Amino acid sequence: MNAKPKLIADIRYYENPGRTEFGNVRHDSLGTLYSIPFRSFGAIGDRFACKLREREFTLPGFDHLYVILTPALPPGIAEPSTLNMDARIRYVDVGLVLDQWDSLDDDAKHDHIVDLTSFAINAFDGTADTLANVAADLKRYRSKLEIIVKTKETSSYRVDVSFQIRPMQEQSIAFVSYTDKRAGQRGRTTLTKLQSANDVYPLCGSIAVRDNTITIKPRSSSRAATITDKYNVPLSVAVDAVLAAHGTEQCGEPEPPMTRDLES
Repeated sequence: MNAKPKLIADIRYYENPGRTEFGNVRHDSLGTLYSIPFRSFGAIGDRFACKLREREFTLPGFDHLYVILTPALPPGIAEPSTLNMDARIRYVDVGLVLDQWDSLDDDAKHDHIVDLTSFAINAFDGTADTLANVAADLKRYRSKLEIIVKTKETSSYRVDVSFQIRPMQEQSIAFVSYTDKRAGQRGRTTLTKLQSANDVYPLCGSIAVRDNTITIKPRSSSRAATITDKYNVPLSVAVDAVLAAHGTEQCGEPEPPMTRDLES
């Protein structure tokens, strides 16, 4: 029986000097075997998972992927672990030579982690084109990668709510973009700084445009309220302010969004 596909939710990184196997649960946070250039290095996995989620990428029967770097496998070889502590999680050992890792600069380490994560995901079923495209975006934009959370589009305008996770090791930020199709203008401005990157999902329950104002209403559940109560909701910004923001440009017809509504 084939496992029901689940929308990817989380990618995390660990290290282990040996193999991660049933009966041997050892796997430590990165930083002892494999030095990391900064504390937010693990945010690479957050960006990867969220961008794949934007593209509606699924995994077979689980939604959490734990990538465990180890010198016990040949470089780049990914082998799913026999460890099974939670049905939602799959562990994958991926080979990485210690000397090779130490020889890389910070940007090269980032890009190599992206490659190793791709190898880990490829150990399971997946959409190869989507995975390759997201990996390429991660290497191109690195910490400034932008993830679209929700889009509202009509014949005359389009609104995108997006966010960046720890850009340049700073606080995560949500943005709002507005495209005036009739005037051929596009603008983008900061919506709010995020106390936690995932806060953006409950903050963005719906988008409305009325009386020259974009309003982003939060989700209405009690669970969402425990997060959104920390912000001045609903979030709103004037259309004119978005179009007047630095970087506003003339544009043609925008590309269609990959997805219009992403659940957290």
